[in-house]
This record gives sequence, structure tokens and C-alpha cells, in this order.
Amino acid sequence: MKNWAFLAFAALLSRYLQARPPHPDMSAVEQLPEQKLIYHPTRGRTLDPGSLGLGIKDLYFAAEDKVRLNAWWLPAPPGAPTVLYFHGNGGSLSGMQPTLTYFHRAGFGALLVDYRGYGLSQGYPSEAGLQKDARAAYQQCLKRGVKPQQLLIHGQSLGGAVAVQLASEKPCAGLILESTFTSAKDMARRLYGGVAAATLHTHYCSVTTVASLKVPVLVMHGDQDSMIPASMGRALFAAAPQPKEFWMVKGADHNNLRVLAGPEYVERLRRFYARAKASAFSRSSSRFTSSQ
Repeated sequence: MKNWAFLAFAALLSRYLQARPPHPDMSAVEQLPEQKLIYHPTRGRTLDPGSLGLGIKDLYFAAEDKVRLNAWWLPAPPGAPTVLYFHGNGGSLSGMQPTLTYFHRAGFGALLVDYRGYGLSQGYPSEAGLQKDARAAYQQCLKRGVKPQQLLIHGQSLGGAVAVQLASEKPCAGLILESTFTSAKDMARRLYGGVAAATLHTHYCSVTTVASLKVPVLVMHGDQDSMIPASMGRALFAAAPQPKEFWMVKGADHNNLRVLAGPEYVERLRRFYARAKASAFSRSSSRFTSSQ
């Protein structure tokens, strides 16, 4: 998550610019100044997925509004789960080699998608647009034989907000939220006060949406996260219904959680899926499961 420092200005400026003539290729929402400050895509490609030696397939498919998207598909071993992964607000698939490596070590398959406007995906990003991209990526998993009970939805940072919304709409084995915020408005309010939050068009109200879920949830957060405070991870965990787990990674900032977690990161992924698959969580329990 980058440049929340300018969201207050962008939100206010948006009010004055909504009446301008629309760009022929962009909706009015996509043209709002806050979009350029929330989303930091890297366009194009600097890494060939075939060079990773993992048997990754390069996919292209259309979202419901016909925007063409690019994704990387790592087939799962027989009987293993697949992770539908949503990255943060910066970069593109070309920077996802470490993420793919973690899933491969866990013995999982994966589908990683570039949002519209990122990498080789067409279009321009917005909250509604990313939700369409998520639904299209989900359908691609089903199309390739992944059953909902074998599918983990996983989002990091901004991707967590995308993942929460998708998990509220589509069946899956479980949801993993990594270094995720409660809502876009909470971020604006925390940094710049109520005026910025009130004028922001982007919502991503994950703390409300997560409360409606009916699948196991794993929330992981670094206790030294300087971008999205650990209190937001705790709030998401508190709002989620059982079954759920919370893992606070000591010493971890926003972008180094996996490095500091070490081998335990992969083990946590395996353990979470095993519990979800075996229904080892007690849905009737009121107990919070937390790991410091």
C-alpha cells in the first residue's frame, strides 16, 4: 500500500473534477485522482513465467465487462489445494516469483492474476473493476477443475480487500488475509481525519464484509507494520466469525512478513488448509484462536 499520504487531497480534488469531459477509454470513476494514488501498477512484463521452471501456464481471459486479463496458473498436484492469490496495489505478476515459490513449497497450486491496468492486463483499476477481475479469476479456477472445497482465497495488503469481497460472494475452502486494512476510509481517517474519509469514493470495507463470511479465516500481520497497523489486522480477526486464526509475526513490517516468518509461513499455509479440509475448526466455538 503506497501513498495514502495524498488520499485526503485526492478525495477533495475529485469533487471538483467529476464534471470534466470523460476520457474516451475510462469511466468517470476510473478518472478520479484518488485512483492514481491508490493503485501503482507496473505495466508490461519483465519476467517470463516459463523461466521459473515450475510448469506455469500463461493465461488470458476476459472479465465480465470484456476487459482482457493476464494470469499465471500453477497446476496443483493431485489432491492438493489451489490458492487464488491477489497481490497488493503495486507491481505486477513479474514480481511474484517469491510468492509462487512459497506456494510451490507448500505443495499447492496457484492462480495469480494481474488486475486491470497491471502487467499485461488491459483497462484501468478501480474498486468495482478489481472485483470483476476477482470473479473472472475465480471462474478460471473452476474452469480448470478446481473444486470450491479445494480453493483457498488469499490476499495481501490491498489484495486482502479484494479477497474478502470475493469470499463473501463465492464458495471456497478458506480465506487468508495478509497485512490487510479494515477499510480504505479507515486508512484515510487514521492519517488525515474525517473530511478525507467522508469524501473518499473508494470503500473496500473489509471489516464489515468479513463478518458475513461462512468459511475459515486466517489473518496474519506483522506487529511492526508501518503502513497498515497491526490493530487493523486484529480488528479484521475480531470481526470475522468462527472458525478463524490469527498469527502475529513478530518484528515484521508490511513487506517482509514472509521473510521474517521463515519456514513457518509455508507450514501455516499447510496447517490452515488441513484444518479447513478436515473441519477441525469448531464452528460453534466462541473461542478466539490467536498466535503471538
